[in-house]
Amino acid sequence: MSCAWAYAVRMIFSRRPQHFIDDPLLTRPRVAEFIERDPARVTRYDQAGLMPPPDEVLEGDIPAWRRSTIRSWWLRRGGQLQTVSGRYHRQWDGLSLEPELLEERMVKVEFSTSRSAEVHVRAYRAMDGGGPVVILGWPRENELSRNYLGRDVIKQLRSALVVDVEVQHPVWLAVRAQYRYGEDANDARLPSEVTITDLENTRVTITPEDVARLIGRLFDVYPDDLYTSETIALRRNSPDQDTATPTAILDDAADLGPKVRRLRNIDQRIQAKGSDVLAFAAGLLADDVRGTDETVTTSAKSRAYQAQHGQDDGFTPRLTSGLCLAVFPQQRVLSPQERRLVHQYLLDQPLITSKTEIPIEDYVLEGGLYKIELRRDALPMLDGIRKLLLDPTLGDTAPLRDALAAAEKILAAEVHYADKEFARRDRQPRAETWSADTPIMTAYLHQLTNVTVDSLPFELRRRAQALLTYEYAADWKDRTLLWDEHSQLLALRGLDPSNLDVEAARSVVQMNHRPQDFNSPAPDMSEAVEQALIQAYMADRPRVLLEWPQAARSDGMTVLADARLVAPAANSGVERPVFIHHSNGMLEPLTRNGDDHFHGFVWGVSGTDTISDAVHALVTDLPVRDWRRYADEADDVAFQAHEWLRRYLLCGGANALDLEGDPIVERYRCLIKAAPAA
Repeated sequence: MSCAWAYAVRMIFSRRPQHFIDDPLLTRPRVAEFIERDPARVTRYDQAGLMPPPDEVLEGDIPAWRRSTIRSWWLRRGGQLQTVSGRYHRQWDGLSLEPELLEERMVKVEFSTSRSAEVHVRAYRAMDGGGPVVILGWPRENELSRNYLGRDVIKQLRSALVVDVEVQHPVWLAVRAQYRYGEDANDARLPSEVTITDLENTRVTITPEDVARLIGRLFDVYPDDLYTSETIALRRNSPDQDTATPTAILDDAADLGPKVRRLRNIDQRIQAKGSDVLAFAAGLLADDVRGTDETVTTSAKSRAYQAQHGQDDGFTPRLTSGLCLAVFPQQRVLSPQERRLVHQYLLDQPLITSKTEIPIEDYVLEGGLYKIELRRDALPMLDGIRKLLLDPTLGDTAPLRDALAAAEKILAAEVHYADKEFARRDRQPRAETWSADTPIMTAYLHQLTNVTVDSLPFELRRRAQALLTYEYAADWKDRTLLWDEHSQLLALRGLDPSNLDVEAARSVVQMNHRPQDFNSPAPDMSEAVEQALIQAYMADRPRVLLEWPQAARSDGMTVLADARLVAPAANSGVERPVFIHHSNGMLEPLTRNGDDHFHGFVWGVSGTDTISDAVHALVTDLPVRDWRRYADEADDVAFQAHEWLRRYLLCGGANALDLEGDPIVERYRCLIKAAPAA
């Protein structure tokens, strides 16, 4: 039989059915490409008899193996198939397959960091007859996990997918749409750049056209900010999936929906039991909703105008061919019914009655660029809204509380801007935890009265409930609620469980009693002393959760003239409370002055600037340093007084603070009385 006849017979009897088209024949060069080895090495493998018998012998006596044969053989040898993709760059002929989305689902994957997340997986039929093309993406709620896309994720997805990804090796692609940020990053909504990564060969460059050619169709891309489980489900149920028509979704970045919902909550209460305070709160919310709607509408009109005239509005996508935008944000605006509700409750008189621009040289001293005046009933209405919020029967998650809190925030911000002195006084106390076994704190707690929530005045009950539910005091034992009737402050006293066993307590003792110089030997400690310290660390610690005043006061000179400043000793690096000790023996917390710089507290170090500012604010309302008025600090009498005060209060944290207040008052009276009026 001639060679030609032999070749024809082999081809007839070795012809496979059409459904084996996904398992192509590989010659030696293709085998080398498949297993990532040099072609000469594959030739040596074959000549040495290390390769399996060829599945077919092509014309010219060229051996060829099915890809599945090579795959099984190579894996048995312990080899790895690292780069089996790249099919999107090849040519294929003679195939006429119908494009199809074979599978789409959310798959939960586990990470070695003990975290899990859901991956959006879409598997498409490949037009080259090979394994499916799997496109992966992370929805926005799993944004922190995007960097974990890799072989460990692929391994878990192999077992989760229904489509065959074992015999027919797939192409694993990660697709991410990135933004083109303008001046305001919040204005970016649509992607201007799409990044496609082959997870098995991250060095190769892939374009959307390559993927579209391989799957035979367009494919959806989700902008990062709009890539959520909800938008995925919305797009899947749309007939426009994987088409050039995006699915519109409601974009409420301005929170119009929540704002309207708050207005409706107050409207429901007004319909049931109306009042002037509720109507005023509704007016504040209605005015806020109208302003927000006007801003959104103006922005939408501007973008529409720019798009109509071919300008870059920062929203129009610059997408290349091959892919399509899955979802498109549509700005939320007020419906006609919502507009009627807003106009129903708009204030009959604007909240701000006048607004005057302040000269640039004075605005720093005034605390703002404008001087505004409010309607006369602004303060009474603020007080009325706050009284409604003090109702302890109004739950933390009650819709009416949420609406009233939003109205109070709007009104308080305007009142504080208009009246800076009121803003300094209008500060609620803040809860702080302290040790309750120091002599000074023990003396102060003895002044307080044991109370229950129901026995307190109505306006204090909600604050009492907040103390009782405070996170760090939840597991305290023997808790007692206390009330300072003079300062109108509340406290919660209890025992903080140690939760230390003997070994843990011994470690703490060794750490806290080692020398500052780590090269020096540890001081000798008798067994009795060590055991006493261990028992002390294992014992429950008396603690107090104390409301500390934040609001400024105008009677500081009078208060401090016949009093002392006292504070317990503190370990290094630990803050401690400072009290005003009156001549009648009563203790009063020193106002923290309403900022976050620990004013009113002394740190356990040699410097005491933190308390200096608090005492300065107690005896004068002049700024510590008036930069606008005095170029030279030597001319600033308030600054010179503060510098003297800082030196006078100098006290190490290891020592208890006990200083007279009268010298402070006298010095400030002498230095500040000559200060010019502001």
